[in-house]
Amino acid sequence: MRRDVPAIPEDANFDQVVDFVAHSRDVHFPVVDAEGMLKGLISFEEIRDMLFDEGLSNLVIASDLAQEDVRCLAPQDTLEHAVSQFDKCGSSCLPVVDPHDPRKLIGLLEQRSVLRVVHHQRGRAGSHT
Repeated sequence: MRRDVPAIPEDANFDQVVDFVAHSRDVHFPVVDAEGMLKGLISFEEIRDMLFDEGLSNLVIASDLAQEDVRCLAPQDTLEHAVSQFDKCGSSCLPVVDPHDPRKLIGLLEQRSVLRVVHHQRGRAGSHT
C-alpha cells in the first residue's frame, strides 16, 4: 500500500486537475475534502477524452469528475478480500481507509502490488513441495 499518495482537493478546477494528472505517473487520483476525507476517485481513463477541452476550465471541478461509489479497503483486510474487491470493481487501484473512519484516506493499494504478492506466495509454496 502506498501511503504517500497525493490527493486532489474536491474544489480544484479542471485546469488544476489536468495539471495534477500531467505531473503524475498514476492513473487513479483520490479526491478529498478540506479535512482530507475521501470524496471519490478520478480515473485517467474516464477523463482522457476531456483533457484538451479548454471550455471545461472553469465549469468543472474535481468533485464533478470523481466517482463517488468507490470500493475501499481497510489495512486489516486480507489479501483474498483485496483480490475479490479488485475482481468486483474492475479497477486497478483501491483506496485504503481508516477502519475507524471509513472516509479518511490513508493510502492506495494497486492491483499490480497485490498480484506481485500472490505470485511471490505461490512461488514460495511451490518450492516447498
